[in-house]
Amino acid sequence: MKKHRSQSGPRAAALWNRLRARTPTSRVAMFHAGRSGSRVLADLLGQHSHVSWDGEVLEHNSWLWNEPREFSRFVARRRDAAGPGIYGLEFKFFHARLLGVSLPELLARLDDLGFDHFVILERRNLLRKVVSSVVLHANRRSHIPAGRKAERTRVAIDPQRVAIDRASLPLVDHLKGYRDGFHWLRERLAERNVLELTYEEDIARDPADAYRKVCSFLDLPDEPTDILYARTNPFPLNEIVTNWSEVEAALRGSEFEWMLEA
Repeated sequence: MKKHRSQSGPRAAALWNRLRARTPTSRVAMFHAGRSGSRVLADLLGQHSHVSWDGEVLEHNSWLWNEPREFSRFVARRRDAAGPGIYGLEFKFFHARLLGVSLPELLARLDDLGFDHFVILERRNLLRKVVSSVVLHANRRSHIPAGRKAERTRVAIDPQRVAIDRASLPLVDHLKGYRDGFHWLRERLAERNVLELTYEEDIARDPADAYRKVCSFLDLPDEPTDILYARTNPFPLNEIVTNWSEVEAALRGSEFEWMLEA
């Protein structure tokens, strides 16, 4: 967030204080499982003049891994440098493991850092999240610019061992882990300032819908933005997964069976 202060002295200080008084100030943490439209939403928020969006700091600063104390100091410095306005971060569930802490411990650290607003971005069809993550590992193409046609990448999904999010687990165990993570967050944050979004309802059709909801949640004016990213895997799942029959067999009769058809 850029700020220009060309004046100095008492008058400039008074103007700066008035700016601070009318600019909403919040610390926001957004939780998601990845491959859920978080990039396009984060980019829209980052375009807002009152928002400093730091994204997934644990993805881009590997030196912080297993250094929870340094993480807190790092975030505190960047939070303070952002000044008045909204400062936001994003976390995937496995980021707590990168810090060597539990999800409750990560939330406690965010409380200590003054984070007072929380966004839960859920992708209900978690099978699509898993497939999208496997595709990402295969083609190393995490996002595509708006206006570009998506290219289909075909992949195999071993139901007994899916290596994503720095863990190799059976497909069902990955799905249960994401399900449990979202359930825990909803329960723990129920009495807090929390906004719940879903990829299917708030981002897939028009990411600006999610952007407007977050702006309202944070008491921000709705500023014009440009959508810079397009969907990377808009294809039917059975046209992406080469061993689709094995995936079907693994999920038939489970609570996740409906994800095969969506």
